[in-house]
Amino acid sequence: DLASRSAQSVYLVRNPFDVYVSLYYHCLFRNDKFNSVLVDHCSRVMGDDFMPDNFGQSFYNFLSILYDHGFGYLSTWERHVSDVDFSRVRVVRYEDLWDNNEYVVRSLLAALNISCDSDALKLHSDLSRSSILSSRRQFDKSESASSGKVSFSRRGGYGSWRTTLEDRHFALIYAKVRHQLSRFGYQDMIQER
Repeated sequence: DLASRSAQSVYLVRNPFDVYVSLYYHCLFRNDKFNSVLVDHCSRVMGDDFMPDNFGQSFYNFLSILYDHGFGYLSTWERHVSDVDFSRVRVVRYEDLWDNNEYVVRSLLAALNISCDSDALKLHSDLSRSSILSSRRQFDKSESASSGKVSFSRRGGYGSWRTTLEDRHFALIYAKVRHQLSRFGYQDMIQER
């Protein structure tokens, strides 16, 4: 266990704008392995308003449900972050893990004084990334894609918020997370929008 060897935890953080897009499709497709209460609630309240073909309004309604219908904790990403003792946490950004998986994992292991086989680490890093990309390519070529269906695995990916979110979506999410964005270097990403 990495955390127990150094009395630290690894805290994986991800751009909240991508997280919300991913969460929308997670609930749309009832991918509820770990949070069925949320998924069932959103499906029940959204009903026919889950309309991927009218993503703009559908996603706005979804955000309103998250913030106003008893799931207010989802809007308090920054409150959760402020409760974390970062002196005992090694922060890893999802985006850095995606960009350079091998380097991030190697750095973590080195900080925890754990040796690893470089070739094995590179192999696993390459396999992880290629399996994700392969599943996306397979969907692109499938009959589902040609019939206009969307795939959960393709949505909310790294940086997709830039082309997916409308100004009203961005403003609503930003109001909930703005105070903690700079802690993880996301403020600079947001300003590039």
